[in-house]
Amino acid sequence: MQQFEVDHHSLFEQIYRLAPTGIALVSMEGIILRANPAICRLLEYREEELQGLSYTDITYSEDLELSMQQISRIASDDLHHYELEKRYVTKHGKLVWTSLHVSLLRHSVTREPLYILAHVINVTEKKAAQEKLKEVQGTFRLISDYAKDILYYSTPGGICQYVSPSVERVLGYKPEEWIGKPLGPEMYHPEDLAALKAMELSDHDTLQYRARHKNGHFIWFETAYQFIRDSQGNLEKIIAIARDITERKRNEEHLAEAQRITSLGSWEYDYETDRTTFSDEMYRIYNMNKDKYRMLDRQDILHLIEPSDKERLQKSFEELRSGGELSEEFRTVQPDGVIKYLHIRGHVTLGPDGKPKRLNGTVQDITEHKQIELKLQESVERYTSLKKYNLDGIISLDLQGNIIHTNTAAQKLTGLTDEQMSGRPYSSFFDCDLDSLLKGGMLPEGTKGLLSTVGHVNGSFSEVLLTAVPIIIQKKVTGYYIIAKDVTEQRKLLIAKEAAERTNRAKSEFLSMMSHEIRTPMNGVIGMADVLMETTDLDDTQREYVEIIRKSGSTLLRIINDILDFSRIESGKITLREEHLNVQELIEETLDLLSVAAQEKGLRMSFEVDTAVPRVVKGDAARLKQVLMNLVGNAIKFTPSGTVEVTVRKKDEGPPDMHGSVQLEFAVKDSGIGVPLEHRKHIFDPFVQIEHYMTRRTEGTGLGLAICKKLLDHMGGRIWMEDNDENGSIFAFRVVLQTVSEQCSEDSGCPGEFASASARLNILVAEDNEVSQQVLKVMLERLGHKITMVHTGEEAVSAILRNRYDLVFMDLQMPVMDGLTAVRLLKQRLGAERSPVIIAVTANALSEDRERCLEAGMDDYLSKPVQLHMVSELINRYEGRR
Repeated sequence: MQQFEVDHHSLFEQIYRLAPTGIALVSMEGIILRANPAICRLLEYREEELQGLSYTDITYSEDLELSMQQISRIASDDLHHYELEKRYVTKHGKLVWTSLHVSLLRHSVTREPLYILAHVINVTEKKAAQEKLKEVQGTFRLISDYAKDILYYSTPGGICQYVSPSVERVLGYKPEEWIGKPLGPEMYHPEDLAALKAMELSDHDTLQYRARHKNGHFIWFETAYQFIRDSQGNLEKIIAIARDITERKRNEEHLAEAQRITSLGSWEYDYETDRTTFSDEMYRIYNMNKDKYRMLDRQDILHLIEPSDKERLQKSFEELRSGGELSEEFRTVQPDGVIKYLHIRGHVTLGPDGKPKRLNGTVQDITEHKQIELKLQESVERYTSLKKYNLDGIISLDLQGNIIHTNTAAQKLTGLTDEQMSGRPYSSFFDCDLDSLLKGGMLPEGTKGLLSTVGHVNGSFSEVLLTAVPIIIQKKVTGYYIIAKDVTEQRKLLIAKEAAERTNRAKSEFLSMMSHEIRTPMNGVIGMADVLMETTDLDDTQREYVEIIRKSGSTLLRIINDILDFSRIESGKITLREEHLNVQELIEETLDLLSVAAQEKGLRMSFEVDTAVPRVVKGDAARLKQVLMNLVGNAIKFTPSGTVEVTVRKKDEGPPDMHGSVQLEFAVKDSGIGVPLEHRKHIFDPFVQIEHYMTRRTEGTGLGLAICKKLLDHMGGRIWMEDNDENGSIFAFRVVLQTVSEQCSEDSGCPGEFASASARLNILVAEDNEVSQQVLKVMLERLGHKITMVHTGEEAVSAILRNRYDLVFMDLQMPVMDGLTAVRLLKQRLGAERSPVIIAVTANALSEDRERCLEAGMDDYLSKPVQLHMVSELINRYEGRR
């Protein structure tokens, strides 16, 4: 092997000058004789400025006494060397923490003290890291002392080193009963113990098992454990977090112990031989075998560098060929796969020809420092991203309420940049002062914040919800975050919603009022016309006139009903009722009610119900009948002569999500004038009529088919017009109805069948309108009953409490006391059993009015205008109940 002669003096001189550790030679009197570049950089002096100064000139006053004591001891031969941490004052007055190693240099023969050699390392960052470590340790203690989970760690042999106080709350053991002892097999349920022993445990996993409480019972735990190994993979300790499965909590963050600051290694690269020599420290840093890698070439060195850093470092090394210094950070991958962060420094020595000869330098392991830096950077970036991209405005303030910083959302609210807002008081942008905001908008206390306005530079204003969050650093409030949520659009939507609700309420009130105001006089017209027809001997002319009055009133009533029905459906006020109905009887009733109109035109009406259609089903009979009445009524109206046919077919079972249902298809066919093709696509639109209003021959509002469609939509069905090759029209609809049991079908009665009245009843009529009084009085007397009239709800209550009545007709709207209040009072005073049958009589025709009457305790509901057959049917229905 080729031998190289090493100039040791030159080598040590270079190490002295290039070493990152400060080195100073001090006289026995304390005067600085020599100082290397590292200590000069540390103290911000040039070497010639330091030479001649006493060490007392640069020592911080509080550390001076201890330094003098140690110097005295080493001068008196009491110490050969000493180490301490002390503070120096730089040339510019800045304090730096250092680790000082002082040795005494003696004469090699006489052993007489000659000089003091000082090695100085800057540990300012280390001291800061120690303070951070104290804070971290304090946080760890706080977490472990108050955590609900059991925190535990032991040696590899299972000896408990620590267990959190929560072990007493969860398992009943005091921590000192566990610390220093292994957990015996008696702690585990026998079944779980066998399973745990059979497991091949990895370095980390989650286990479920039962642990014995101190009082003997077992508790299920879920435990996350981690084997902690050193850099060589040796097991150092076992850490576990045990949680009662029934009270899961967030996993506590495990805090890692800080590592000691690593030492420095020196190296030299020879350009001519392409060989590198390492000091012993270098081999330790790289975790390399010194015997195997005593001399390394360029490829060996590059192999040590993490691939993504190679190109950058190669470029830096190439630039050194012309002279200068090297200072770079890079990563290295250890043989065990661990990545270390290193800081390399170097200085090139040029030969007489200007070409590089040697490159000398040092490497420092900065892994711990870098990891802390990366974590801090990650935290800063997370916070910055959260603040920058938050949709709410975030403004940081100092304790005086002046703006320090704003995010993008806050800048959009004002139209100003961060620079334009910074330094200005918060109150110059918002119309509430900081004290009010802190009292009313501080979180977290369940407070929602304060509403405020903020102006934009363009003159517009936004409504914002403000909350304040304290900025706490080292347990002190150093400022506040103001969070401004733009609620302008939400407020507009809320105002629009409230306006819509007010409009809807006003519409409902208007419909109710219109129903009452129109039906009350109609009650007199139709009711008295009905009485004239039934109770008076009229000649043919008079009977014709009265019939015209009654038909005109009925037509007007149908128009009113159509408008009210359509308005109710449009506003979503309609509710469906579920009751038993006989499909055939429902069709018969519909045709019977319309038979007079059909006979007048000479039309033949028929119906056919398929045998597969259930006899009785469950649904809203009134609404189904309303649809049939509209369709059959239209067929009669638009058929000058011929037939009107109604058919019902069973199509199939109901939808899968409606168990026990059936789908029926109804069709109404006529031989009338039909519907022109160009009108069919609008036939179900509101207020659409085929004939022009100036030339039409039929009556109506054009709402009938629109009501049918909306009712069927509400019932989950649909309606359409079928193509017909013959004259006339075919309207069909499908609806899903609930099936009922055979027993229910057999027990169902036939709606609309009433016995004729035979007994003379004592009836009370509570009505304030004189026309309505007269209509009811004449009708009831015509039916042979005894009548008592009162004008208010209060008079009705008094009369019922004094006398016994079989039946009461109660108007809803009366002076002094309304009908609903009167009924509630009677039910409270007499109870349900002693109260007479009470029938509501009202001009309100809305479905919710009927529900209100029944909920108040009334037995039935009669909508004005009142007709004789309606009164008779109600009396027949309730005769004999009292």
